[in-house]
Amino acid sequence: MMEEQLIPIDIHYNKLLDWLVDRRHCEPKWLGQVKLVQEKITAAVKGVADNEEISKVLKTSRINYFHCLKVLELLKVAEGDQKSLFGQYTSQKVKEWANIVSQYEKKNCYLADAAQQLIRNVQYEIPAMKKQITKCQQQCQDCIKKSSELEAHSELLRDKYRQSCSDLGIMGVNVKEELLCLVDELPSVYDKVMKMLPTLQPAVSYYKSFVEIACSRKSTNELLPMLCYLNDNGNVTLHQWKTGEAPQVEEQQQHQCSSVAAGDELVIDWGEGLKEAEQDNNAEIDFGDIDFNTISLEGITTSDITTEQSVMSQDTDTLLANVTTRNKLLDDLMELSGFLGQRITELSSDTDFPLAGQMGDTLQVQSSQSIQDMLSSVSDVIGCITATRTQHLYMIKLSPRYVDRLADDLAHQLQLSRRPAIQITTLTSKREEALEVLGNTEPLLSNLIKETKELQKQITEEVSKRYNNRMVHLIGEINTI
Repeated sequence: MMEEQLIPIDIHYNKLLDWLVDRRHCEPKWLGQVKLVQEKITAAVKGVADNEEISKVLKTSRINYFHCLKVLELLKVAEGDQKSLFGQYTSQKVKEWANIVSQYEKKNCYLADAAQQLIRNVQYEIPAMKKQITKCQQQCQDCIKKSSELEAHSELLRDKYRQSCSDLGIMGVNVKEELLCLVDELPSVYDKVMKMLPTLQPAVSYYKSFVEIACSRKSTNELLPMLCYLNDNGNVTLHQWKTGEAPQVEEQQQHQCSSVAAGDELVIDWGEGLKEAEQDNNAEIDFGDIDFNTISLEGITTSDITTEQSVMSQDTDTLLANVTTRNKLLDDLMELSGFLGQRITELSSDTDFPLAGQMGDTLQVQSSQSIQDMLSSVSDVIGCITATRTQHLYMIKLSPRYVDRLADDLAHQLQLSRRPAIQITTLTSKREEALEVLGNTEPLLSNLIKETKELQKQITEEVSKRYNNRMVHLIGEINTI
């Protein structure tokens, strides 16, 4: 008998309910009895809600038999455990909870109920809470990681926007107005180009001398015409380049405007007929021999006037401001650059140039380094004319639609840089929600694990009583929660 008491009883928690039913410790039809008891518990809880100690006991995921025992003990202390002549408690609350305990103990249905709750907690409730906590933690980490990536991407887009504005030379506050103001910088660009052109004179002379000797040309005036013209005459107007004379239209317009501004009176001579009519209001104006029936406006159209004004406006542009003449200058510079680059290649090669013996002293004294310096000067002028910022200035001046498109592009970049901030706000909100769920779930999980451990202990004690206090072990996942 002593050896039998020392042998522990090992029961897998998942098989506990089947084990209790097989050993006849519980009635197979215990579930219907437990449902009736749970209904009575629900009604009885309302009567003891004002008791603070009892409320703490009933503050659990599910009220079972062992909670009812504690409530009954607390009620006996609070209400008294006095009984009537018929053996019933005088306190209605004590009587009600004693009846609940008695119903639970009938046919040991409380053991089956406790075993089922233990299995449900270990298999479903606790894993579900752990999974939810893991999911919330992962969501928080993902939100933090994604927010940092979006912040870095947003900063990159802001840097790109600032760099675009910096390339254009604007602040980026009022983009369209700032772009329109950039046109005022074009004259300074033209002045810079004109100051650089004299440095190309040695390269131009070298090119002309080479062509004169290599091609036996007596005159090389047709070479690099636009570059030579700008070097000799400066950045004159298109009209002066075409005709050789400075335009007079602009001066006349300025003179007329200044006269009107100064308050000069414009006197119109209407003839003697109008003067006499002014003296005599009833007199008729004598228009002379003018036949109004023969006056015709045929051939005079607004398009002719507009075209003439357009041509006059184009002719007043400078050579660097005009697209056609500026492209001619670029063609000359590219031609000169190609020649110098070819000469450097020829001088640096091991083979002798076929015409080296025919070259004059001027060509022979030019070293590869000096030609490289000439090429650098030509490249600097080309770079100044074709710089990205300068190209933008050309297009801004020529096309209002280009200004609109450029402003829209910058606005789109700015909008893209602000979009991640909205996503970061959404992610922050999701993270806060996950933290809130995490904060509510972790205490519930801790309490549920504590209740399950306590329920495990209570079940093992009840089973042990039925086997002369032999040690009972519930094995399985219950010991790893």
